[in-house]
Amino acid sequence: MLENGFAVFGFIDFPCPVNNLEVNQFFLAAHRYSCIALSAMMVIHVSAVIKHHCFVKRTILRRMF
Repeated sequence: MLENGFAVFGFIDFPCPVNNLEVNQFFLAAHRYSCIALSAMMVIHVSAVIKHHCFVKRTILRRMF
């Protein structure tokens, strides 16, 4: 997913593991889309919790604690 290598705290240098630009672009796109999907699932989950707690008045959150 990296076009260039990176350094951790300026001490350890990590080179790019794959030098093929097309492969890097593919994995970068796959990473971005999976992050978007995960974020969307988290937003939907939190929205469902708020709906059930505030509007439907279920006591699921109280039973968790």
